[in-house]
Parts: sequence; C-alpha cells; structure tokens
Amino acid sequence: MAGPKSCAQLPTHTDWLFLAGDETALPAIGRCLESLPSGHDAIAVIEVPTSADIQDLDIPDSVHVHWAIRDQGDDFVAKTSVLFEETADSQLPTGEAYVWAAGEASRLKTLRRLFKASGISPEHREITGYWRRTSQSDAKESASSSSNSVLHNIHDLAELNSVFALRLGLFQEIDAGATTVPALAAATELHEEALRRFIRYLAALQLVEVRERTLALTAMGLELADPDSNVVRWLSGPAHLEAMALMRLEHSLRTGEAAPQGERGLPWSEYVCRDPQLAAERIEQKNMSAGWTAPSAAQTMQQHLDDTASVLIIGQGGAVYADEILRRCEHAQSRVITDASSEAVLREIAGASRERCETSGDGTGFNPTDADYAWATDVVFIDPWSIFGNAEVTAQLDRATHGDAFHRAYILSEVLEETGVDEHSYEEDLVRLSMFGTKVPTQEDVNAVVADSGGLISSATAVGWGKHLFVLEAEANS
Repeated sequence: MAGPKSCAQLPTHTDWLFLAGDETALPAIGRCLESLPSGHDAIAVIEVPTSADIQDLDIPDSVHVHWAIRDQGDDFVAKTSVLFEETADSQLPTGEAYVWAAGEASRLKTLRRLFKASGISPEHREITGYWRRTSQSDAKESASSSSNSVLHNIHDLAELNSVFALRLGLFQEIDAGATTVPALAAATELHEEALRRFIRYLAALQLVEVRERTLALTAMGLELADPDSNVVRWLSGPAHLEAMALMRLEHSLRTGEAAPQGERGLPWSEYVCRDPQLAAERIEQKNMSAGWTAPSAAQTMQQHLDDTASVLIIGQGGAVYADEILRRCEHAQSRVITDASSEAVLREIAGASRERCETSGDGTGFNPTDADYAWATDVVFIDPWSIFGNAEVTAQLDRATHGDAFHRAYILSEVLEETGVDEHSYEEDLVRLSMFGTKVPTQEDVNAVVADSGGLISSATAVGWGKHLFVLEAEANS
C-alpha cells in the first residue's frame, strides 16, 4: 500500500542479480525485475501453486525467469540448487552476483548453505523468511507463531538474557536429531541432570516442546537452529553484548560515563582489542546495517557532490557508503576513516572503484588528521554520536567546515524523539551510554552541535530506517 521502502534501492552494484522465492516473494521479485535498468543481467526462480498463477512480467531481455510449478512437483529451492551446482554448460552469468531469496523460513536453510558454498560474500546475500510452516500444536495456540511475531519474541528473550541455549548449540543439536535429554547432553557435553532442568526453562519460554521425553523445536526454536540465520548471528554476536551492556547501566546512571564491560570489567575499546574475532564480527555487522541506508543516502548526496569530489567518510560502515558514492560519481575520490583495516575497507568497494578509494589511519579508531580535512571537498560523518560525545562531534564539525578549503559536511544519524518512540530506540540510547558514554541524538542535540560549530543545516532528508541525512554548510558560505 505504501510502496517500497526509501532505503530499498535495487542491488545493481554487482555484475548480475539472482532472485528466488515462493509466491509470497513474487510481489517483491516482480517489482525488482520490472525496475531493473536495461541490460543488467538477472535470473529469477519463482515457485507458484499452479500454472494459472504464473504472472506476465514486463521485464527486459537481460532477465530470465524460471517458474517452478508446485502441483507439477517443482520446487524453487531444488531449481536454484541445480542452477548453482551445474558445472558444465552453466546457465548463470559470469562475474560477481547479488543473491536474494525469500519464502518459507525452513526451506531457506538449504539456500543459505548453497550461496555460502558458492563463494558469494555475506554483504551480497540477503535471505529472508517471510513465513514459517508450523505444526498443528503451534497452529492451535494462536497467530503468535507468524514470522514477525517469532522475531519479536526472540528479541524479548534476548533482553532477558535467556540465549544461553544458543551459545551452547542446543537448538542446532535438537534440529540435527538429538531429541532426548541424554542424547542432547552427550552431543553438547553438558551435565545431563542440569540440562534436564534447563530444558524445563526453555519449554516454559516456548523454545522447545517436551512430548513424552522427546524434544522438539517450536517455531522460535527452529528460527534459532539455523547457524547462518541473521537472527542467530545477531543474538550470539556483538549486538548481544550490546544488550548485555544494560547489566552495567547502574554505573553509567551514577557517573554519566561508560561502564566497564564484559566479565573482566574492561573498557569497551580494550575489550574489543583483546578479541579480534569480536572486532571482525562487529565490523561485518555494521557494514550489513549500512547496506540498508547507504544507497538512499548516496543518492541524496549525489545532488550536492561534484563528479570530481574528494569525499572524506568518517564512521562505522563507512566503506559501504564510499562504495555507493563512488558508483554514482564516476570521477570522485574517497578516503575512509573507520575501525576496520585497509584490507577490510577495500573488500567492500567494487573492483572498478577501488583505485579511487583509500583509507587513513591504522584501522583502530576514528581520528581524522588536518591533512585528511585539507584533502577533502566534502566530509561525511556516519552516525557520529555512536563514536563521539557532543563536544567531540562539535569539534570535528568545526574542523570539517572551517578549514582552508571549502567543505560541505553531511551527518547521517538516527534522531531520537523525546517521547512516543518505540522502547527499543530508547534502549539503544542507554546501551550507547553504558558502553561508550555516547548517545542517540535528539533534534536538539543535532541543532546544538551544528550551531556551536558555526555551521548551518541547509537540508534534512529521511533516508530510511529512522535515519536522517543533514547537509551542513559553514555559516560564512551559506
């Protein structure tokens, strides 16, 4: 009814596009195929109930659609597997692919493994469970087993810190066949009696069912059983540690400063330095999140950027924004300052654009130099309040807009309303306070730092998922 999300720009930055799904994914696939630019290669595999359900799509010659008719025994997962697994006379285009799949959640497990084995990078894979087939017992309960409700329930469980089963691999082992407590204890090397008591707790949370001593997964448990699921990665990765940071909130409420984190009570920066894997997962997570807003933000910035602009990008996920900007401005240069290594930054940049992108610093922080600002014609701050306090945001804006050369600055940030916002937005603000001593800014915060830096907001544009892009100019240049 409302049309596509403003952040859902078509993924045409790779050489070709692959789309797959059942009839619930058909509207999204059809919209995408009919909106593709002429000449962009794409393949779609679409499953429908009967041949009468095949739709006449208005698509260019560069797009090939394979229909899977369910009442004729066809299956979109099987057809996709054949296409990707054929080694001789392959029907797939050459070059780098972006793959997208949606449909019944449990059927997508096979595609997650297939695309991963095919060497498609995580940032070029998007797989979404639009719905989940439930058992009769699930169906009797209520509509709460719908896909969205499942994810909301899992989020609530994460807030209660009840995801120890995920860390121990219990859901994966039950899904793999360890359907009794003794078998599960043996598979996970846990104490059998203690595990039996923990299973009672998981059953009360409706993550597992116990039927005559046989264990089965509920809809939520099935969602947690897929190790490649974005939900699992979210709960077991850096984002879960961010939720756990609320356990230390009392320290921040008493001091107004960041609290020691983790079991060792270390500052977050030191905690991450001691765990390279955690740091890498956090960078990957920020890059994936950036993918939701970078296309729309870059499209908006393109209206202000000269084609030969030198764009300095500061913040987490900065490489994703650099990639989108360089695709749109064929002669622009970019320099990225982020907490990722140079190698990790360049992996996010399309091959044709890499020679126009460079990094500055050692990849351990966000410290632009005077030389970085002197080099730039435009400066982009990605979510600066996630890494800087108000005073430092003001100082960096002042450096960006009042150097020897003219600069235009951009701030991409969520803006928090004082009242009436979803509780999770306020929770994110408190997590930042506890972990970093920073915040999710309000409009008053944005206005204050811009004014204190001597700048003016010339425009503000919503770019999806609660993010706003502010275009700033120095007061003397306005």
